[in-house]
Amino acid sequence: MADASLTGTLVGRYRVDARLGAGGMGEIYSAWDSVLERQIALKVLPPHLTADPTRVERLKVEARAASALNHPAIVTIYEIGEAALESTTEVHHFIAMELIDGVTLDAWLATRPALDAIISQLARLAEGIGKAHARGVIHRDLKPENVMITRDGFPKILDFGLAKLVEVQPRSSDEERNNTSRRALTQPAAILGTIGYMAPEQVEALPLDHRTDIFALGCILYESITGAPPFRGETSAETLHAIVHRQPDRIRLDNLQLAERLQRILDRCLAKDREERYDSARDLALDLFDATMRPLAAVTPASTARRLLSHGRRPAVALVAVLIALTLYGSGTAILERGNELRSQKQIARLEAEIERERESRMTAAAALDESEREVARKAAEIQRLETERENGDRLRGDLEQSYRSLLADLRDHVKRNESERSALRQRVTGAETELGRYREELARFNQVEQLERLQRELAPWTDARIDGRRVVLTIPGTLFDTGSARIEPQVLPLVRQLAAQLLAIPELKATIEGHTDSRGAEEQNLRLSQRRADGIRDLMISSGVESSRVTALGRGEQFPAWTNDSIAGRIRNRRVEISLALPAS
Repeated sequence: MADASLTGTLVGRYRVDARLGAGGMGEIYSAWDSVLERQIALKVLPPHLTADPTRVERLKVEARAASALNHPAIVTIYEIGEAALESTTEVHHFIAMELIDGVTLDAWLATRPALDAIISQLARLAEGIGKAHARGVIHRDLKPENVMITRDGFPKILDFGLAKLVEVQPRSSDEERNNTSRRALTQPAAILGTIGYMAPEQVEALPLDHRTDIFALGCILYESITGAPPFRGETSAETLHAIVHRQPDRIRLDNLQLAERLQRILDRCLAKDREERYDSARDLALDLFDATMRPLAAVTPASTARRLLSHGRRPAVALVAVLIALTLYGSGTAILERGNELRSQKQIARLEAEIERERESRMTAAAALDESEREVARKAAEIQRLETERENGDRLRGDLEQSYRSLLADLRDHVKRNESERSALRQRVTGAETELGRYREELARFNQVEQLERLQRELAPWTDARIDGRRVVLTIPGTLFDTGSARIEPQVLPLVRQLAAQLLAIPELKATIEGHTDSRGAEEQNLRLSQRRADGIRDLMISSGVESSRVTALGRGEQFPAWTNDSIAGRIRNRRVEISLALPAS
């Protein structure tokens, strides 16, 4: 997840404000503690790195290592935990720690501070590392980027991500100093650290101890004095080779005696053999304080001669120089003594000022310690409150689970009752639907009969109409046609239009028109005549708007004579046209 997505979100109880930086062990944000209402620094391991158990374990080691320490020069750890963002299910591992208001050591060195200020800060840094060593913690990644100088002028050690916990050996009763001899864990160390500040044993993947950090302090001291690292090469491999096999260049200062003292300190810190290094970071801190507080030695003729001879001068020249120095020595003794007295006074004043600064530093440290103790008390109260809330939450969760189980049982019983009721209701609905079907069929039959009867009543004034099953049969008498002709008399037209209107009003009706002959004899002629009469009636219906598919015309000829032609009634009957209006079979 990008850093922009974390800004403004809630990680646990911490509201993320802004991104401060990033490294191999995660990203650093400034955040607001909503419970204790204070600004803190939040180191977050992004979700895509939590799949690597090594990174998660390093984050936990860093928190455990730093939280075990309580020193003004070491950043304070408030909490380690994991939480999902308020808007997603992604889990973030995090460390909540003290927010340092200051700059990194390398940025502070870029401001070109005085040499005594540099050595004083590194002495305090060595004191803090000594505190960590006393609690069994090796940092293993000391470098200028992992040290900050606060606005109040105090160093703070950060990033214990590569820290290693070791066992502290019991000390003998006659040990008065605060040295911390300890035994490293037995497993071989992996090559971890930052190139340029690694000790030879780190490069060679040997077991590490507290003197590994002392080597790194020496590298930081050298770089702080000279402006360049003690070991460097064109490539990383060349730098690592220089760490193991080469000696750094000697430092050069205008103050030769101070340079000599600092060089002796650097030689001990940067020794290839760890047995030759300082056994305690606090011893290193004392030597650094002492290097800037001791007065420098006075210049004597003997020292002048030794310096001249050491620079390869010829004996004669050296002898002349010694004679001149002896001549001047007697007359200048008072001046030298006065100068030494003034230098001593300056040294004393400087020492008093340094002591006063140290006293103020220790008072500040004591105040910070008091604040840390108050913070511990606040954290204890907060933990107690959270424990109470957790117990209340457990009770509430138990009550809710019991209520949920009871509600679930009631719901299951209700569902079973509803299923039974629904089954009975479905049976009743099925019976009702069957009964409704019967009612509909009877109603349809009733409606059809009613339609046929209504049709019979409407057509009765026009012609002979009778109901025959599901049809109405109408007989148009032959007198309505000319003898031997298919021409329809005008009085037939209203009847045909009335029939067409009935067909249009009742879409289910279909019409069958049968034409009959008026005599025996020429069969083909009679058939044609009867067909033409039926077709004429059909054409009239179609012209009135009835669909042709609903009207059928048939010529019967002499095949179905019902009467003889001997009488007028017989002739009329034989020349008739019968029209059947039928409903479809149900």
